[in-house]
Amino acid sequence: MNLFYRELIKEKNDIYRTTLVDIIIKNKGLITYSYSFMSLILRELPSSDPATIETNLKKFQENQSPWLELINNANNDILNELLLSIFESRINIFFESIPNLGEDGEELFPKYYEYMNNNDDKVNPTFILSDKSLDIFNDCANMLESIYNGRKEEKKEIRNDLICQLYSIAYIKIYIFKYVYFSHFNNQEFIHFDEVLKAINGNAKTEVRQMIKIYAFKIFFYILGNYQDFAGYNYKNHQINFFDELKDRFVEKKEAMLSFYMLPNADKNKLDLFKENYEKFDTYKFA
Repeated sequence: MNLFYRELIKEKNDIYRTTLVDIIIKNKGLITYSYSFMSLILRELPSSDPATIETNLKKFQENQSPWLELINNANNDILNELLLSIFESRINIFFESIPNLGEDGEELFPKYYEYMNNNDDKVNPTFILSDKSLDIFNDCANMLESIYNGRKEEKKEIRNDLICQLYSIAYIKIYIFKYVYFSHFNNQEFIHFDEVLKAINGNAKTEVRQMIKIYAFKIFFYILGNYQDFAGYNYKNHQINFFDELKDRFVEKKEAMLSFYMLPNADKNKLDLFKENYEKFDTYKFA
């Protein structure tokens, strides 16, 4: 893979890059060790810059590079996991940068910086989930709903749909983890939880919204460590008001529910199975 990486650094031509990608995705052994290569070729897609991160999904959809199309259509689980990891790394950089934006932060994340300015520079970490972060969560959840509905109706209307799916999953994973973490460990500071709950609920109880909620409970299960504490947890006191909506799924014999996957491929049989019992709560490791 070092050879491919060096060639990628030297050559910016789309045709040559497409050739390199084509060779890699046709060889499972090369895919396994292609993290550095994929990370480099996707260096500008997506951005982790707080000033431009909200355009990532749009850039994916507008990008017509043949090498990106090859990656999108590769249908390889190992590659998908690598892409998820790359996207999660970029998204984590974004969240980590929020407290260090200075004057720019006052415009991009007014609630975070307004609280700090009004409280003698005291930081309320939960506000990193507000403003632009919350808008992007909404965009990603809506994107997953569009992709899911398109596959259910056997339509493909979104260019680079798998790339958009993986990016949206990566963002939602990180956002929901922070939401659950703050709800549990920073409960008294989480004074704006209502806007986050509204975003999680969306406009309807769709399959995608329910899957996002199930993922939130998977994080709680991970934090609490056992089923008894999980089942007896006072969710309403921790700004989680949708436990009753899903509690019938969390019987002790079905602890595996908490590890379910998210979006199945466009195979009708898998989609039907998914609608019945959520046994594919994320083909691409939304867990």
